Amino acid sequence: KEHPLRPAATSPIVMGEADPLRTNPLPASLLQGGGEDTKGAHTGAPLRVDFVENPDILFELAQQVQRPRLVVGFAAESHDLIKHAQAKLARKKLDLIVANDITASDAGFGVETNRVALITAQGVEELPLMGKDEVAARVINWITERLAE
Repeated sequence: KEHPLRPAATSPIVMGEADPLRTNPLPASLLQGGGEDTKGAHTGAPLRVDFVENPDILFELAQQVQRPRLVVGFAAESHDLIKHAQAKLARKKLDLIVANDITASDAGFGVETNRVALITAQGVEELPLMGKDEVAARVINWITERLAE
């Protein structure tokens, strides 16, 4: 049974040459399974929630015959930041992955600063701690420079 929140596996993602597509990594990874339309009775038994893997939209986008010129992803990692981000870059066939360590107290979630690494097949550029707007500007500059080539 198709889940109402899951796109059909055969749905193509159609984008122009430089159209941005933003996906959220958490919903892209897991989706509540089952999808039953009935209400269960109270039995006192332990409850269980099953999750199923959701389609990886970014992966599917990068695999298309009419692939956009650039596909950029993000990696929020809790350990082995560079190693895990490089693996994701290769597995998803991305042009750039912006990786950040979610365990850092001065960067990422809940603060106004971030420290990221810009990772490509050619190498790693680790940026210093900076405002999130500065990080966004660096990523946009990277994209703009590549699209101008």
